Amino acid sequence: MRACKFLLFLLLISCTNSGSNQSEKSQAETKPLLESDSFMGSTTQDQTTYPSIVSVNVADTSNLHTTYLQTRAAITEHRLALAQKMDSSDSNLQVTGKYLYTQLLQHIIPPWYGTVWDFNGTSDIPNQGSIACGYFVSTTLKHLGFNLNRYKLAQQYSLKIIELLCGKENTKTWSPEQFSKMISYIKNREEDVYLIGLSCHVGFLSLENDTVYFIHSSYVDPLCVIKEYAETSPVLEYSNVFVTGPLFSNKALVKKWIEQEAITVQ
Repeated sequence: MRACKFLLFLLLISCTNSGSNQSEKSQAETKPLLESDSFMGSTTQDQTTYPSIVSVNVADTSNLHTTYLQTRAAITEHRLALAQKMDSSDSNLQVTGKYLYTQLLQHIIPPWYGTVWDFNGTSDIPNQGSIACGYFVSTTLKHLGFNLNRYKLAQQYSLKIIELLCGKENTKTWSPEQFSKMISYIKNREEDVYLIGLSCHVGFLSLENDTVYFIHSSYVDPLCVIKEYAETSPVLEYSNVFVTGPLFSNKALVKKWIEQEAITVQ
């Protein structure tokens, strides 16, 4: 019984904390730093022990911010055009889901590679300042065009983040012994991006060309936003639980993006 309570406690840990006094953030409640989170800042490993890493930095950051803003503007323009059509058919939502999949993986997330991880990081600009794992998830999704308060969402437990975005009915829980089963489950479905909650961490799983990647703001070396092979990720290896939820095959969520329905934290 004690072990079960401990497992539940780990699942409910948030990996983010409060930071600046910006207007959007002032609306959010501050989640206290839990004692069990304090190890995260001091966990370091030699980078040579991380052969799983695929992407760890941006080659050229000279025009990064300008290009990033242009990308966001183009996505907004595309969404407005879709909203005017008022087409909520399954076929349109499926096409739009694939569009969001491409935009997130190819244009929104890559500029963040190499952005420094910090427990209190809340950066709104890729490769400037620092960003915690929950803020990396909430900020990139907000920049993709979802109507959400990135501060409030980031401060939630990973389980709640996934349930809010993906729906409880689409949320799956996996034990460490089911890790291979979880990877196989994702590989046997259409290409998508999943939210994944760990014992005290949150990030994305992406299925790309039959390979599953883990994209997150890593609290172990190299202590920054990275993309790595999920099956050999040390962070995934040492988690006591996994919770997953699909993003862009989720037609209800895609419709919220088109119509700008608010994703509200209760």
